[in-house]
Amino acid sequence: MKKLIWLSLFLVGLLALQSLPAGAAAALGTHTKFTPTAGQTNGGTTAAINTATGTNNFIVISVGSDRTASPPNVSDSATNTWYLAAAKIDGGNFGQSRLYFCVNCNTSATHTFTVTGTNQYISFEVASFSGMSTAPFDPSALSSGNCGSCTTVQFGSITPANNNSLVISAINPTSTSTTTSMSINGGFTVIEQVQHASGLNYGSGIAYLVQTTAAAANPTWTITGSGTFYLGGTNAAFKDSTVTPTAYSSKISAYPILQAGTASAMSASKMNAYPILQAGNANAMSVSKMNTYVILSPEQTLLLHSFPP
Repeated sequence: MKKLIWLSLFLVGLLALQSLPAGAAAALGTHTKFTPTAGQTNGGTTAAINTATGTNNFIVISVGSDRTASPPNVSDSATNTWYLAAAKIDGGNFGQSRLYFCVNCNTSATHTFTVTGTNQYISFEVASFSGMSTAPFDPSALSSGNCGSCTTVQFGSITPANNNSLVISAINPTSTSTTTSMSINGGFTVIEQVQHASGLNYGSGIAYLVQTTAAAANPTWTITGSGTFYLGGTNAAFKDSTVTPTAYSSKISAYPILQAGTASAMSASKMNAYPILQAGNANAMSVSKMNTYVILSPEQTLLLHSFPP
């Protein structure tokens, strides 16, 4: 009888182990926001939060700022590298929504985040997540949209490439007066929001959804307040830890100029053939020229950022 009991317990344990997922599902961790006070038109720094709890390894920042200024400076106390997933100007051509993320992020028990820019009227939100891939960005699932004189907005439908994906929606609501609330449907949850305050800051907000099964997502944001609203933002999907990171090195064959030892490989002597790569050249690549050169897809851009294979 004892042998039968032990055998039964063994089989139950084995079945339980087989039912475990390949990795932990994406889950929301700690989060915070920066709401400026009078005179803080150049952005600022959040209060410290503990991102080192659990297994947080992914952080996103949603920024609302003036669209006419240079891109804001994004940094944090744990010295992460920040990548821009998408940006969208609102429908009135006033403010701009920007969504940033870091990869395999450093965390800290006293983690602060800073976004600054001269007279950019910045507000922003920060959210950390656990259970994410070390190469999380899904370039196949990205959309942006805007509207003018509206109270609701959709940014466009996206369908993640994988199950268990984290879908982020970020918004920049601008008003001729003030906003008082932001809400979203489609199963999304608002994490943090900062209301637009005329003369002080542009509004911003961030929401998320973890999709057990990949499906089209196109949530509707609804804004309340006074004045006329101009809205803009983006939807983006990120892969969880159950997805094996893409081996970008295997794709080098598609870009012979990147292959050392090949006849067409890039070399110093060939720089003259590629003036946009020459520092100091009048035709050299600059941030202002990025919109002209669309030969790099998001996935190829990630290759150049040397994301882990």
